[in-house]
Amino acid sequence: MSHNDQVFEAILSLRDKGQMATRDAVITAARMRPTLVDGCLRRLREDGRIVSPVRGVFVPVAQHREAQPVSLTVLPDGMAKLEIGDALIELTPRERQLLGDVIAPSSLQYSAISLAEEIREQQSALRLREKEKIRLESQKKDAASRPARILKRYRELQGTRNFVKVIAGEEGITRRHVIRIIRSMSPPQR
Repeated sequence: MSHNDQVFEAILSLRDKGQMATRDAVITAARMRPTLVDGCLRRLREDGRIVSPVRGVFVPVAQHREAQPVSLTVLPDGMAKLEIGDALIELTPRERQLLGDVIAPSSLQYSAISLAEEIREQQSALRLREKEKIRLESQKKDAASRPARILKRYRELQGTRNFVKVIAGEEGITRRHVIRIIRSMSPPQR
């Protein structure tokens, strides 16, 4: 048995006893060095055999066999043939109805989960678009008010040393751009 398998078995054993599989508990249960257990836990997470829903707690992932092809054929006389892989089951109309009654809740639950996931994705996309729209509107307002802000700062700082450089630094634009805005906003000199 490999070290990974030993650590995985320790996690399963802790789960079966109703204990949380923390790092320390796994080290104790596996009777291995902490550095070796840490490496095994990392590899088991990478392989998808365990997950860590809470930091420092490890839970085994349910392992299922590979799904087989499934088909249901309804015959004209009401009988049905259910095929799962190579197995064939013939169902009477009543058995088919009972099977449907048993499977329907799972189907509805899966449908509801899928629909909820789709709604969450759409809401997320909508929120992103709304944030982008707000950001663009803010940039437009900022760009529209920039000349007025620059002219106001120009009047406040006029006569001080390097006032164009100060304004350019505050606005995050070039000095040439500041001078162009000041000239366009200032009344012509006579």
